[in-house]
Amino acid sequence: MPTQLKRFLSLSFVVICTLVMSQVSRGQTNLIVDPGFEIGTVTTNPITSYGQGWAFFGGTPYEGEPTGPPDNFMIPAGGQPTVPHSGTWDLEMPGGGGLYSVPGAYQLFPASAGQTYTFSSWVRTPNVLVAGSNDFAIAQISFFTGQYGGTGNGPAVGVNYGTPGGGGGIALPQNTWEFGSVTATAPAGTGSVGVYLLNINANSNAYFAFDDTSLTLSGTAPPAPGDYNKDGHVNAADINALELALTNLTLYQSTYSVSNSDLAAINNIPNDSGSSLNNSKMQALENLLIAGNGTTSAVPEPSSFILLALGGLGFAAAKKRSAG
Repeated sequence: MPTQLKRFLSLSFVVICTLVMSQVSRGQTNLIVDPGFEIGTVTTNPITSYGQGWAFFGGTPYEGEPTGPPDNFMIPAGGQPTVPHSGTWDLEMPGGGGLYSVPGAYQLFPASAGQTYTFSSWVRTPNVLVAGSNDFAIAQISFFTGQYGGTGNGPAVGVNYGTPGGGGGIALPQNTWEFGSVTATAPAGTGSVGVYLLNINANSNAYFAFDDTSLTLSGTAPPAPGDYNKDGHVNAADINALELALTNLTLYQSTYSVSNSDLAAINNIPNDSGSSLNNSKMQALENLLIAGNGTTSAVPEPSSFILLALGGLGFAAAKKRSAG
C-alpha cells in the first residue's frame, strides 16, 4: 500500500474515532425545556403534560410570561436588571414581601424506580444576604407516585444557595454566579420526577436569579409513554403490543422485555388516568396517535458527518486502487 494512502487512512481513522467518541461523550441529554430561559417556554400550574416548559407558583414574581419577541421577558415590579450567567436572559425571582410565600418554578418528567437524576443550576443574588437569615434558594429534585406529580414518593433532596438558618449550603456573595447540583435515585413506585427552583424568602431581601439549568439521567432512559413494543417509536405497531398486554400480561412482558418499571412509564400516556394497565389505555393510545403526537423518527444512528467521513474514506481508497 502506498505510504501516502497509509497516512490518509490512519488520519481518517483518528478523525472518525474522535467524532464517534465525541458523540458518546454527549450521551447524557439535558432534559430541561428552555434550560437557559432564552425562549420563554411557560406552561400552566399544575402541569398536565410533559415537555411544556416552566410552570410557576407561590405568587412567583419572575421575568414574566413572554410578551413581544420570544426572547423578551418582562422584569417584574421591583426586579433588578437582568445579568444572565450566559445568553441574554435568566430567571429573576424576587422574594416579594417575604414571610415564606416561597415563589418557585418547576418542570415534570416521566420517571421509573431505580433511575438516577442530577439537577443543577447557576444562582445569583443582587443583594447582600444576612448570615443565618433563612434567605436562600434551592435547586430540588422530588419524586412522585403519580403521572404528573401528585403524591410525594420519599423526601425531596436539594442543594441550598445563600444563608439557610441552619447553616451549610453554597455561599452567595453579592452579584456572583455560583454553581450547585444535586443527585437522587427514584425509589420504588415512582411515576414522575419534578425539579424545582425555589426562593425560601424569609425576608423581602431574598432575591435570586437562576440560569443554565440542567437535568440529566444516568443509565437507560425509560420507554416513552405509549411505546408498548419498546422499539423507540410510538406508532400503530404499539396497538398490537398493547392488545397482548391486556390479554396476557406475562407473555407481553416476556415477549418485549418489559419490566414493571418500564410498564409504569409506558402507561403514562397523556390525558389518561394513572400508570396502571387497564382497558382505557387502548383509547388513550389511539387518541395520542390520532392527535399526531406519536414518534416516528428512526433510532439514532451515526451522524451524517461521520457517515460522510466514512464515505470519503472509501472513495479515496477506491481512487488510490484505480490509480495504482
